[in-house]
Amino acid sequence: MSLQRPKEFRNRSDIVADLERLGQEDGFIYTFCLLVIEHLWSPIVDSGDLKDWNQHLSIKELSFLLGLMAKQPLRLDVIPSESIAEEQGSRAFELLGELHQSYSKLFNVALGNLSKETIGQEEFQSANQQWLESSDRIIEPIFYGGDGAYDFQFIELAEKRYAKDKEWLDSYVGSSFEVILKIPMRLKRLSETRFRSLQDSRSFEEYCQRVFSIFVFSADEIEGNQQGSVSGFIRTFSCEPGEINKELDNVGAVYYT
Repeated sequence: MSLQRPKEFRNRSDIVADLERLGQEDGFIYTFCLLVIEHLWSPIVDSGDLKDWNQHLSIKELSFLLGLMAKQPLRLDVIPSESIAEEQGSRAFELLGELHQSYSKLFNVALGNLSKETIGQEEFQSANQQWLESSDRIIEPIFYGGDGAYDFQFIELAEKRYAKDKEWLDSYVGSSFEVILKIPMRLKRLSETRFRSLQDSRSFEEYCQRVFSIFVFSADEIEGNQQGSVSGFIRTFSCEPGEINKELDNVGAVYYT
């Protein structure tokens, strides 16, 4: 994702509105899954060769996009052509990059004006002070900063991290603590198995269907062979697209109600 300063900054609300409209286009749910594969499932061997990590979307950016998509019912009946998926993906990448840029707008404007020698040092300091006092200065490093850990660290440390919450989780979630601990690893293994099958796709349509299946699981698959119901877990962490996130309009305000 290029972070070069644009010639003009658009209102952030317009950028988010464009992202939301893009998320409702026919077939975009499949394009979204392709973006996740492209930007979050890169092999480790390739990641060391990256010259600029800003050329990759983060899990937070893609999660925000998914949150916007969930404001309306998701359509699964239209699979995009390869050219449409590529065009949709490019627009998503550009819009998310523009959204990132908007969070350093005041500072970038000051730098841009100063480089053109159209303002003096005093005005530059004033613009910089506005940046330092704005909420954007806090949101940008938190939202766009790294996650600080790999997925296996979250999974393997979960038992120790939430051990003292065991009784509360048992009563609140409705699935036992032991059952819940096994679910993430099971889903990870299912996803990895399906990911490896992508090479068997005979058409772009089949490829999209296989990519989508990486993120879809039945209750039986989640439960596996273990003893204990996962219904409480599913109920707790489920939502209905079209019924949530009605007021989600920027990365600094997350709603799941």
